[in-house]
Amino acid sequence: MGFLCLFSSLNAGQSGLFTYELAKGSVTITDYPDDAVGAVAVPEEFDGHPVTSIGKNAFWSCEKLTSVALPLGLTTIGEHAFSGCSKLTRITIPPKVTSIENSTFFQCNGLIHVTIPPGVTSIGRHAFFECTELEEIVLPSSLTTIAGAAFDRCTKLDKLTIPASVTTIGEGAFDSCFQLRSIEVEPENTSFLSVDGVLFNADRSELIHYPAAKPGTFVIPAGITTIERRMFNYQNDLTRVSIPASVTSVGDIDGYSAFSHCYRLSSIEVAPENRHYSSIAGVLFNADHTKIIRCPARRSGDYVIPPGVTEIEDHAFAQCSQLTSITIPPGVIAIGNHAFSGCSGLKEITTPPSVTRIGCGVFQQCRQLTRVTLSKNITRMDYGTFWDCRKLTHVELPPDIT
Repeated sequence: MGFLCLFSSLNAGQSGLFTYELAKGSVTITDYPDDAVGAVAVPEEFDGHPVTSIGKNAFWSCEKLTSVALPLGLTTIGEHAFSGCSKLTRITIPPKVTSIENSTFFQCNGLIHVTIPPGVTSIGRHAFFECTELEEIVLPSSLTTIAGAAFDRCTKLDKLTIPASVTTIGEGAFDSCFQLRSIEVEPENTSFLSVDGVLFNADRSELIHYPAAKPGTFVIPAGITTIERRMFNYQNDLTRVSIPASVTSVGDIDGYSAFSHCYRLSSIEVAPENRHYSSIAGVLFNADHTKIIRCPARRSGDYVIPPGVTEIEDHAFAQCSQLTSITIPPGVIAIGNHAFSGCSGLKEITTPPSVTRIGCGVFQQCRQLTRVTLSKNITRMDYGTFWDCRKLTHVELPPDIT
């Protein structure tokens, strides 16, 4: 019985500051010193062999590099290739590259200009995460996929046009783009649509993204069924939201709320015909008013939770920094995770005897809170309950708490 052994022709080499591998006649740059300073030009070839690839992590954390010139024959740039190159200001991606991989320019927070060539079909997850100086980027007509969080925290990005070719946009692709006022879509696109700068799927049945810097009131169109988690996260200029009768789900999962950090939001209204949600004085409840879901962050002064409420949901009052008191009525049984986190104007609070469960981080960052009285029927207190409560001096704990 015979055996066939296959050997890849792989050789490691060093040329100047470059470490590389040679395989099948092509060179991949694998490493460059992270203390290198200034501009660098990657050669077209080493010893007659073309440079076709920048390997994973090759220039990772080269914090003092200001520019990188890439060879025209380059076809591949690996994940995290330039991650953490914080002084890199400009880069031109060569014409044969077809994909920008995950985290390629992660935290390149000095990057102000990127040229993406025709032929690139995908932009990976976190590809431009926290490129905080990037103000504008032109997406090529070949692009089909923008992965989740691709432009997350590009805080100076103020406008964006989605090409006709794009068929997939991942969750949170444009999260925390605080200066983004409008997302436009080329009219020939059959997968997505822009209405007054707001991104929808083509038939307007799904709301994809509401730009963070778009001011004023937003009336969610009839036919939308789901408000995804993080949908309005950090929408700092949004003042009022109107939810239509068609909405059946408002996202709040894994620490993300649909209306988190909307600091100017003063009212959430719901169409009377909605069978799943309701609004009382601009505060969001479930349909039968037994669960309080979200109090707008702009709410100020005293707030009395209406009788009949049995559950305060996760993040219900999170970041309501202008509330000075919250009255919890008898009958409330459960208080969700981070329900009052960031209520920095709250000075004291009492949970009635009916409360038997509280989630994690319930009062975290309530920095003016001095006194808390917990229901004697609570038996478990999760992590972070009073984290960063800097003025807390008095807590009445139930006897059987663990």
